[in-house]
Amino acid sequence: YYEALNLNEEELRKRMNACSRHRSKFRYRQPTPEGFWNPLISDSSEEESD
Repeated sequence: YYEALNLNEEELRKRMNACSRHRSKFRYRQPTPEGFWNPLISDSSEEESD
């Protein structure tokens, strides 16, 4: 539905908020920094060999 409207990002967000059943529950959030959800976790077997 939204793709067929050919709206810019701001207009699209406004339209989605106006039509959303959950608009009172969720607010637009700024995107997280690049790599935020890919934490570096060391392998414990590598630490033991050092």
